Amino acid sequence: MRTLYRLPRNVTKLLGLLAAVIVVAAALFAFPAVTHAQGEGPTAPSEGAPREPGPFALVRIEMNLSRQADRLYLSGRVIERTKAWIEALQKQGIDTADLEAALDDFITALEEAQSYHDEAQRIFDARAGFDEEGNVTDPEAARETIRGTLENMREANYVLSGATLELRMAIHELRGALRAEREA
Repeated sequence: MRTLYRLPRNVTKLLGLLAAVIVVAAALFAFPAVTHAQGEGPTAPSEGAPREPGPFALVRIEMNLSRQADRLYLSGRVIERTKAWIEALQKQGIDTADLEAALDDFITALEEAQSYHDEAQRIFDARAGFDEEGNVTDPEAARETIRGTLENMREANYVLSGATLELRMAIHELRGALRAEREA
């Protein structure tokens, strides 16, 4: 069985990496962190009192913002590679309209995800409620900083994850159609 055209190995690896990043990001945001001072056990917050952000909240958010920025950058690379593949398919006379539509949707979603990420970065960089060392100075402002940053990061992840899935499905369907055409 001869393959008409395969995605370059780098594109396949990149799509796999994107899927792994999505899973890791989902796992990081699915469970709240439990932080407490060294040598002490976790303490229950008093009734009705919101929990003060832990000492490593900013470090974790900064790491996740960095990972999300990497994912957005890599998504731009996926666009470049997919465009090159579309051009190669078109030179062979293959209809790529569905893939092009999915790619256009992906580009739009990437721009939207980037705007959410930029807003998350802006909120995080302000560090309202924290001093220069990352210690909480105003618990309410610190909670709002963390809440605003995480909400925007989640929105960016949600938008980009959906678009990534749609693009992957379009690629899968086109490859299936090409395989069926080749075997017929």
